[in-house]
Amino acid sequence: MPKQTSPTLRFLGAAGSGTGSRYLIEVGDRRILVDCGLFQGFKTLRDRNRKPFPVRPSTIDTVLLSHAHLDHSGYLPDSGHTHEEGARCARKHGHSKLKKLTPPNTRADAAAALEWLRVIPFRTPVDLGDGVRVEFIPAGHLPGAAQIRLSRHGTTVLFSGDLGRQNDALMQPPRPFSGADQRRLRMFGRDFPIRPEVIQLEAFSCHADADELMNWMRAPEHIETIRLDNPE
Repeated sequence: MPKQTSPTLRFLGAAGSGTGSRYLIEVGDRRILVDCGLFQGFKTLRDRNRKPFPVRPSTIDTVLLSHAHLDHSGYLPDSGHTHEEGARCARKHGHSKLKKLTPPNTRADAAAALEWLRVIPFRTPVDLGDGVRVEFIPAGHLPGAAQIRLSRHGTTVLFSGDLGRQNDALMQPPRPFSGADQRRLRMFGRDFPIRPEVIQLEAFSCHADADELMNWMRAPEHIETIRLDNPE
Protein backbone atom coordinates (compact mmCIF):
# COMPACT_ATOMS: atom_id res chain seq x y z
CA MET A 1 0.00 0.00 0.00
CA PRO A 2 1.44 3.43 -0.94
CA LYS A 3 2.19 5.65 2.06
CA GLN A 4 -0.44 8.35 2.70
CA THR A 5 1.21 11.75 3.20
CA SER A 6 -1.97 13.12 4.80
CA PRO A 7 -4.82 11.19 6.47
CA THR A 8 -7.84 10.28 4.35
CA LEU A 9 -11.32 9.06 5.25
CA ARG A 10 -13.33 6.90 2.81
CA PHE A 11 -16.94 5.82 3.17
CA LEU A 12 -17.25 2.17 2.13
CA GLY A 13 -20.81 1.74 3.43
CA ALA A 14 -23.70 3.51 5.16
CA ALA A 15 -23.64 5.96 2.23
CA GLY A 16 -26.75 6.03 0.10
CA SER A 17 -28.35 3.73 2.68
CA GLY A 18 -28.57 3.40 6.46
CA THR A 19 -26.77 0.07 6.62
CA GLY A 20 -23.38 -1.52 5.94
CA SER A 21 -21.41 0.79 8.23
CA ARG A 22 -17.75 0.89 7.07
CA TYR A 23 -15.25 3.76 7.26
CA LEU A 24 -11.65 3.48 6.08
CA ILE A 25 -8.97 5.76 7.50
CA GLU A 26 -5.59 5.77 5.76
CA VAL A 27 -2.71 7.48 7.53
CA GLY A 28 1.00 6.92 7.11
CA ASP A 29 1.51 3.24 6.36
CA ARG A 30 -1.68 2.20 8.14
CA ARG A 31 -5.23 1.36 7.13
CA ILE A 32 -7.83 1.45 9.91
CA LEU A 33 -11.40 0.28 9.33
CA VAL A 34 -14.12 1.64 11.62
CA ASP A 35 -17.00 -0.86 11.66
CA CYS A 36 -17.42 -3.68 9.16
CA GLY A 37 -21.17 -4.06 8.70
CA LEU A 38 -23.43 -6.08 6.43
CA PHE A 39 -25.76 -4.39 3.99
CA GLN A 40 -29.33 -5.27 4.94
CA GLY A 41 -32.78 -4.62 3.50
CA PHE A 42 -33.62 -4.68 -0.19
CA LYS A 43 -31.96 -7.27 -2.42
CA THR A 44 -30.02 -4.56 -4.26
CA LEU A 45 -28.38 -3.74 -0.93
CA ARG A 46 -27.87 -7.34 0.17
CA ASP A 47 -26.18 -8.12 -3.16
CA ARG A 48 -23.42 -5.69 -2.18
CA ASN A 49 -22.33 -8.17 0.50
CA ARG A 50 -21.30 -10.59 -2.27
CA LYS A 51 -19.12 -8.08 -4.08
CA PRO A 52 -15.36 -7.91 -3.45
CA PHE A 53 -14.38 -5.63 -0.60
CA PRO A 54 -13.32 -2.19 -1.90
CA VAL A 55 -9.75 -2.69 -0.64
CA ARG A 56 -7.79 -5.90 -0.14
CA PRO A 57 -8.61 -7.05 3.42
CA SER A 58 -4.99 -8.13 3.89
CA THR A 59 -3.93 -4.46 3.65
CA ILE A 60 -6.09 -3.43 6.66
CA ASP A 61 -4.07 -3.19 9.87
CA THR A 62 -6.86 -2.65 12.41
CA VAL A 63 -10.63 -3.04 12.55
CA LEU A 64 -12.48 -1.03 15.22
CA LEU A 65 -16.06 -2.02 16.04
CA SER A 66 -18.60 0.30 17.63
CA HIS A 67 -20.95 -2.55 18.57
CA ALA A 68 -22.08 -6.05 17.67
CA HIS A 69 -25.15 -5.47 15.50
CA LEU A 70 -24.96 -6.95 11.99
CA ASP A 71 -25.11 -3.60 10.20
CA HIS A 72 -21.93 -2.57 12.05
CA SER A 73 -19.99 -5.83 12.43
CA GLY A 74 -21.74 -8.55 10.42
CA TYR A 75 -19.38 -8.48 7.42
CA LEU A 76 -16.71 -9.96 9.64
CA PRO A 77 -17.02 -13.76 9.74
CA ASP A 78 -18.28 -13.71 13.34
CA SER A 79 -21.79 -15.00 12.55
CA GLY A 80 -20.89 -18.21 10.76
CA HIS A 81 -23.41 -20.39 12.60
CA THR A 82 -26.25 -17.96 11.81
CA HIS A 83 -25.26 -17.82 8.14
CA GLU A 84 -24.97 -21.59 7.86
CA GLU A 85 -28.38 -22.11 9.47
CA GLY A 86 -29.92 -19.44 7.25
CA ALA A 87 -28.59 -21.10 4.11
CA ARG A 88 -29.74 -24.54 5.32
CA CYS A 89 -33.27 -23.32 6.04
CA ALA A 90 -33.47 -21.50 2.71
CA ARG A 91 -32.47 -24.65 0.84
CA LYS A 92 -34.85 -26.83 2.84
CA HIS A 93 -37.91 -24.60 2.49
CA GLY A 94 -37.19 -23.15 -0.94
CA HIS A 95 -36.82 -19.56 0.26
CA SER A 96 -34.12 -18.84 -2.33
CA LYS A 97 -34.24 -18.98 -6.11
CA LEU A 98 -30.66 -20.21 -6.12
CA LYS A 99 -30.32 -23.98 -6.54
CA LYS A 100 -27.01 -24.00 -4.68
CA LEU A 101 -27.06 -21.50 -1.85
CA THR A 102 -23.86 -21.14 0.15
CA PRO A 103 -23.42 -19.02 3.30
CA PRO A 104 -21.06 -16.02 3.09
CA ASN A 105 -19.01 -17.55 5.91
CA THR A 106 -18.98 -20.58 8.18
CA ARG A 107 -18.46 -21.48 11.83
CA ALA A 108 -14.84 -22.29 11.01
CA ASP A 109 -14.40 -18.77 9.58
CA ALA A 110 -15.94 -17.31 12.74
CA ALA A 111 -13.62 -19.29 15.00
CA ALA A 112 -10.60 -18.04 13.06
CA ALA A 113 -11.80 -14.42 13.23
CA LEU A 114 -12.37 -14.57 16.99
CA GLU A 115 -8.71 -15.41 17.46
CA TRP A 116 -7.99 -11.79 16.50
CA LEU A 117 -10.59 -10.24 18.81
CA ARG A 118 -9.27 -7.89 21.48
CA VAL A 119 -11.51 -6.29 24.11
CA ILE A 120 -10.63 -2.68 25.00
CA PRO A 121 -12.08 -1.09 28.17
CA PHE A 122 -13.99 2.17 27.87
CA ARG A 123 -11.98 5.41 28.20
CA THR A 124 -8.65 3.62 27.74
CA PRO A 125 -6.56 5.27 24.98
CA VAL A 126 -4.74 2.77 22.75
CA ASP A 127 -1.84 3.56 20.41
CA LEU A 128 -2.50 2.14 16.92
CA GLY A 129 0.79 3.28 15.42
CA ASP A 130 1.75 6.19 13.13
CA GLY A 131 0.66 8.58 15.89
CA VAL A 132 -2.97 7.39 15.83
CA ARG A 133 -4.74 6.81 19.14
CA VAL A 134 -8.20 5.37 19.69
CA GLU A 135 -10.53 5.63 22.66
CA PHE A 136 -13.87 3.87 23.11
CA ILE A 137 -16.54 5.98 24.80
CA PRO A 138 -19.86 4.61 26.12
CA ALA A 139 -22.71 4.94 23.62
CA GLY A 140 -25.50 3.06 25.42
CA HIS A 141 -27.64 1.29 22.79
CA LEU A 142 -26.57 -2.22 23.90
CA PRO A 143 -23.98 -3.61 26.35
CA GLY A 144 -20.48 -2.72 25.18
CA ALA A 145 -21.58 -0.28 22.45
CA ALA A 146 -19.11 2.55 21.95
CA GLN A 147 -18.45 5.82 20.26
CA ILE A 148 -15.03 5.63 18.61
CA ARG A 149 -12.72 8.59 19.01
CA LEU A 150 -9.61 8.68 16.81
CA SER A 151 -6.91 11.31 17.31
CA ARG A 152 -3.56 12.10 15.75
CA HIS A 153 -1.26 15.06 16.32
CA GLY A 154 -4.02 17.18 17.86
CA THR A 155 -6.70 16.31 15.27
CA THR A 156 -9.70 14.28 16.42
CA VAL A 157 -12.58 12.53 14.65
CA LEU A 158 -15.49 10.95 16.52
CA PHE A 159 -17.72 8.17 15.14
CA SER A 160 -20.88 8.13 17.22
CA GLY A 161 -22.02 4.60 16.43
CA ASP A 162 -25.65 4.07 17.49
CA LEU A 163 -26.66 6.00 20.59
CA GLY A 164 -28.79 4.71 23.45
CA ARG A 165 -30.99 6.44 26.02
CA GLN A 166 -29.96 8.49 29.03
CA ASN A 167 -32.14 6.49 31.41
CA ASP A 168 -31.79 2.77 30.82
CA ALA A 169 -32.08 0.07 33.47
CA LEU A 170 -29.31 -2.10 31.99
CA MET A 171 -26.87 0.05 30.02
CA GLN A 172 -24.67 3.07 30.53
CA PRO A 173 -26.05 6.25 28.97
CA PRO A 174 -24.18 7.68 25.98
CA ARG A 175 -21.25 9.74 27.13
CA PRO A 176 -21.72 13.46 26.25
CA PHE A 177 -19.86 14.60 23.17
CA SER A 178 -16.45 16.03 24.06
CA GLY A 179 -15.17 17.65 20.88
CA ALA A 180 -13.56 16.89 17.52
CA ASP A 181 -12.35 18.95 14.58
CA GLN A 182 -15.09 19.27 11.96
CA ARG A 183 -18.46 20.88 12.60
CA ARG A 184 -20.70 18.65 10.49
CA LEU A 185 -23.75 16.49 10.96
CA ARG A 186 -23.69 13.19 9.05
CA MET A 187 -27.09 11.75 8.11
CA PHE A 188 -28.18 9.31 5.42
CA GLY A 189 -24.71 9.03 3.91
CA ARG A 190 -24.17 12.79 3.53
CA ASP A 191 -22.36 15.50 5.49
CA PHE A 192 -24.23 18.68 6.43
CA PRO A 193 -22.50 21.73 7.94
CA ILE A 194 -24.37 22.83 11.07
CA ARG A 195 -24.49 25.90 13.30
CA PRO A 196 -23.20 25.65 16.88
CA GLU A 197 -26.77 25.91 18.22
CA VAL A 198 -28.88 22.89 17.29
CA ILE A 199 -32.47 23.91 18.06
CA GLN A 200 -34.72 21.11 16.84
CA LEU A 201 -34.73 17.90 14.83
CA GLU A 202 -37.94 16.72 13.18
CA ALA A 203 -38.88 13.64 11.12
CA PHE A 204 -35.67 11.97 12.23
CA SER A 205 -35.50 8.25 13.00
CA CYS A 206 -32.59 7.01 15.06
CA HIS A 207 -31.88 4.35 17.68
CA ALA A 208 -31.64 7.29 20.05
CA ASP A 209 -34.97 9.12 19.96
CA ALA A 210 -35.08 12.84 19.14
CA ASP A 211 -35.10 14.04 22.77
CA GLU A 212 -32.15 11.86 23.75
CA LEU A 213 -30.18 12.92 20.67
CA MET A 214 -30.81 16.58 21.45
CA ASN A 215 -29.66 16.12 25.06
CA TRP A 216 -26.46 14.52 23.82
CA MET A 217 -25.73 17.36 21.41
CA ARG A 218 -26.49 20.03 24.03
CA ALA A 219 -23.81 18.72 26.37
CA PRO A 220 -21.85 21.51 28.09
CA GLU A 221 -18.52 20.40 26.60
CA HIS A 222 -17.17 22.32 23.63
CA ILE A 223 -18.63 20.80 20.45
CA GLU A 224 -16.74 20.87 17.16
CA THR A 225 -18.16 17.86 15.25
CA ILE A 226 -21.30 15.79 15.35
CA ARG A 227 -21.18 12.67 13.21
CA LEU A 228 -24.05 10.18 13.06
CA ASP A 229 -22.57 7.22 11.24
CA ASN A 230 -25.72 5.16 10.73
CA PRO A 231 -29.04 6.82 11.59
CA GLU A 232 -31.99 4.44 11.36
